[in-house]
Amino acid sequence: MPTRVLGLKELEQAMGQIPVRMQQNVLRSGNRGLANAFVKAIKNNTNLPMTVRRAIRADSDPAKRVTKGFVVGLRRPFSKLAHLIEFGTAPRTQRTTGRFTGRMPANPFLRPLLDELGGDRASEIWAKAASRNFERQMKKLAAR
Repeated sequence: MPTRVLGLKELEQAMGQIPVRMQQNVLRSGNRGLANAFVKAIKNNTNLPMTVRRAIRADSDPAKRVTKGFVVGLRRPFSKLAHLIEFGTAPRTQRTTGRFTGRMPANPFLRPLLDELGGDRASEIWAKAASRNFERQMKKLAAR
């Protein structure tokens, strides 16, 4: 009978019951669940233009393949503009003509989300996603 896992502390204690590959699957699913929660919260931000909200994505981090990390960011062509949207720009003028070309006001979408979903809330989301996968892995193990 599979073990029922409710929180992060119980999940950490129960992880020793399963093989290493299954532990990696559980960790990856927790990371994916947390990244998807961030994406969903960003897409619900009505202050962002629709084109930017559509460009939000969660993808595996190629630099962290071993730890199965995930990156929340923007798809192209917005990927190079994310910092400009988050922090805004100063007033700009052309060098040759001195003509004013505009400024972009700051429209933070990541920092408020990190403040809102950080700490205990993030642990709760991660544990929920990981425990679902843990229970699935325990059923697979019991079937063997």
